Amino acid sequence: MQFSNGFSTLLTIAEAYFYLGYSVIPLLGDLDPSRPKTPALPWSDFQHYRANENDYKQWFSESGFAGLGIVTGRISQLVVLDFDSETVFNAFKAQYPDLLETHIVRSAGRGLPHLYFKLPDQLHIDSQKGQGIDLLSNGRYVVAPPTIINGQAYKVTCGGMPKMLTERDIRRLNAFLNSHKTHPPVLTTPPVIPGIRAAISPIPPTKPTSTDLENLYRYHCQRGGRNEALFKTSLYARDGGWTALDTQQCLVNLHT
Repeated sequence: MQFSNGFSTLLTIAEAYFYLGYSVIPLLGDLDPSRPKTPALPWSDFQHYRANENDYKQWFSESGFAGLGIVTGRISQLVVLDFDSETVFNAFKAQYPDLLETHIVRSAGRGLPHLYFKLPDQLHIDSQKGQGIDLLSNGRYVVAPPTIINGQAYKVTCGGMPKMLTERDIRRLNAFLNSHKTHPPVLTTPPVIPGIRAAISPIPPTKPTSTDLENLYRYHCQRGGRNEALFKTSLYARDGGWTALDTQQCLVNLHT
């Protein structure tokens, strides 16, 4: 299906997205070429409820807003991987080719892919920013077809419904994002607790034992999430002389 950027087309596609369960917001688009991806109005409320067809008519027919976005996360049951680097995308494609069997959009400008995934009710994944890749979930939105920016359109390159994420898929997405963090979090020293003999520091004074890593993982789980705990413990293990494979074998039973 070929899209134009006429207001009637934006209205029609917004209605189609509504029936797919998505929360739609208007973007400025080429109405303001200096900030085309910016929401045309305050949009935080649309993280909690969806606009309706009357809103769409006001936005795209009466107000003439020229772009369209989809709020990601729980409200739309939608997660999007937004690639900003062809090198990072190629690495993802080589590592997880099965995750490319989903709905894919080509962005305007550089033409890099957006991978759409459906998020089941019982699962959760946080928005994350990495080097050359963003994961868009709660609190974010994605520019969607048929938006045109500077004469170039966002286009669907692989149609069909987004792939339904499994718990294993989410672990793999988190692992890939963690390996492409722009600025890994600085680890601070926790209170002294039984079972952790080495304080967390950029370079542990001695190589930690497997018991140290297991107890450190449990410690962070109590104060955050399992994925954050795995990330912080893996950094500590790496700086203490552990290989990635040894760390994985040490923590796999706790984390899965």
